[in-house]
Amino acid sequence: MLRIIAILGVIILHYNNPDMGEGLCLVTNGSINQYILLALETLFACSVNVFIMISAYFLSTTYKRSVVKIFELVVQVSLFRIAAFLLGKLSSGSKITIVDVGISILPVNYFVILYGVLYFISPYINRSTEGMTKLQMKKMVYVVFVLFSIWPFGVDLLEKAIGYQLNGISTIGVGGSQAGYSIVNFVLIYIVAAYLRKYPITIENKKLILAGVGIFSLNYVATLIQNQLWNGNIIWWNYDNPFLIVFAALVVMLFLRVNIHNSMINEISKATFTCYLIHIMFLQYIKVDHFVNRIPLIMIVHIIVVAIGIYIVSYVVYKIYYVCSN
Repeated sequence: MLRIIAILGVIILHYNNPDMGEGLCLVTNGSINQYILLALETLFACSVNVFIMISAYFLSTTYKRSVVKIFELVVQVSLFRIAAFLLGKLSSGSKITIVDVGISILPVNYFVILYGVLYFISPYINRSTEGMTKLQMKKMVYVVFVLFSIWPFGVDLLEKAIGYQLNGISTIGVGGSQAGYSIVNFVLIYIVAAYLRKYPITIENKKLILAGVGIFSLNYVATLIQNQLWNGNIIWWNYDNPFLIVFAALVVMLFLRVNIHNSMINEISKATFTCYLIHIMFLQYIKVDHFVNRIPLIMIVHIIVVAIGIYIVSYVVYKIYYVCSN
């Protein structure tokens, strides 16, 4: 269920994305609709971190890895990319070149590549934490969290405030944190998830929810302030934002306590990866510009219908791909 919610969140993020659905570019500045879109963006900015944390939670207890599994993911990326490329070219009547075909076959997808790297190095992370006491592992979490989340995100904030790029001061790389789109952030989240699996945190659900609401509120207020001061490019949505990482952990901890046994949910959730790969190609047809400045209720209904509709189509595509690949 959490995977399904997270991928619906990714669709909503890309509904707003300036290079995809363009929701935040098209909405009237200062309108109620803008505040709603900013709230949704803040709420679901943790979706990718949640995906990593879910996988890490289960991978942290095993050393078995399958080359075939990652190979299948890479092949799926390439097949969907070439299919989207050919459909686009054929529908527009554009010329198809060998170079274009070759480029479209490449598995260009940062998440899949970084996930594959994490997948293969994670057994060594497991081995390094295997003999640690609870205190030792907690110290490790603190160290990596400070060095690879708090520090680089603080540098991003400073750079934004002074309007100057401070190359060489970030702990991630010369050019900065890359907004968390890095193997460093994936490994950090993996270690946090591994700790949660090995040493579950016993906090009441009410306190977890209050903590989540508090973090969301803080992030949302900071987003509104930054949007007013530096219109656009909200760094509070960066994946290495310490508040987003903690928020993702709180969400996973809450869902771990939900006891649901439903084969339908398990079946539908199998389409999350397919949805991640193909949802972007549908965003240009959903007429965001026709709805984003309507009354708030109509805009919200449009967002919900778009997210669920794209997921349903993705499930159909997944079933077709599953049958053909078998």
